[in-house]
Order: sequence, then structure tokens, then C-alpha cells
Amino acid sequence: MGLAVIISLAIIVLDQLSKHWILSNLSLYETIPIIKDFFSLFHIRNSGAAWGMLSNQSWGIYILTIISIIASIFIFYLIYINDIKPLRIILALILGGSVGNLIDRIRFNYVVDFLSFTFGDYHFPAFNIADSAIVVGAICLVIYLIFNPKQLKKIKLTNRVAVSSNLKPEIESENSFTEIRPDFEVRDEFDSIGEKSETETKDE
Repeated sequence: MGLAVIISLAIIVLDQLSKHWILSNLSLYETIPIIKDFFSLFHIRNSGAAWGMLSNQSWGIYILTIISIIASIFIFYLIYINDIKPLRIILALILGGSVGNLIDRIRFNYVVDFLSFTFGDYHFPAFNIADSAIVVGAICLVIYLIFNPKQLKKIKLTNRVAVSSNLKPEIESENSFTEIRPDFEVRDEFDSIGEKSETETKDE
């Protein structure tokens, strides 16, 4: 679990440092071209989900904040209860991204986006490192489960201990023994009564 925590913390730190640099060096809507007509740094503030979804809704930021808190806690819980190392690493990517954006929503009521790509006439919605970690983690999770379908049954969603099917016959046999035992005790009592009555008859 230690490696997963380190990965999540690294993503959170890198995400927050990059956003801090953008806030300190670029004015809102300012652009710095990196690769002409393809990639640039573009300072924009998103009050919605990834790629601007729900940004036009005034209540969107509050709903997303609650969802992010619940999701982050649940993902951390999954990392804690599962021993599958690849799964932990993948979930660590998603957790780091979720917490990175959650910090923005709590601090600013919006998320700082700045990675901007252009494909011909199409301008892809700006995003950030946290968004990238979430998307990469989700893609890796799908690929991992496609190539390792048997691992799906091993993933635990709760920490509840299930009784193995191999132990059920033993448990059932023990239960049946406890149910039969009183019958033997009753028979012993009848036998002792019979012996007592025979002894009294002989004495007479």
C-alpha cells in the first residue's frame, strides 16, 4: 500500500505545483504556445467537471465537491482492502487526480485548467494533470481487467470476510452433530430409568 500512497501524493503535489505556477505566471485566458497549432498553456478556470461539464450550473461545483469527497474516500478504501498490486497502483492514479481537483474546488470553488491541445480546427477542452491521472487510471483499469478477467472476481469491494465453500461441509457437520447430541442424551436417560426399574423389581 505504501507505493500506492506515494504515487497518489506525487500526483497531488505535481498537480498543485503546476496549478500554482499557472496562477502565478499567467493571467486568466492568457496563452503560451508550446507547439505551434497543437499544444499550448492556456489559463482557464472550470467550475464544472472535467472538460467543462456542468460548468454552466451554479450548483455544479457543490455537487461535484461532494461526489469527489465520497469517491476519494471509497477509492482509498479499495486500495486499503485489496492486495492486488497492479490494481492498487491504478487506483492510486485515480485517487491522486480526484484529490488534486478536490483541493481546487475547496480552495477556489473552481478547478484550474491549463493544458490545451488543438487538432486542426478542433480545440480540445483544456484540462490539468489531475484530469490526466484520472483518465489514464481509468483506461489502465479497463485494459487490466480485459487482459486479466479472472482478477475481477478477486477484487474486494468490502472488507467482509466470506466463509470458504470448502469449510461449509465441516460447519454443517458440526451443526448437525450438535442437533443430534440431545437425542443421545434422552436415550441415555431412558436407559438409566429402565435399568433402575429392573433393579427395583429384582429387589422385590
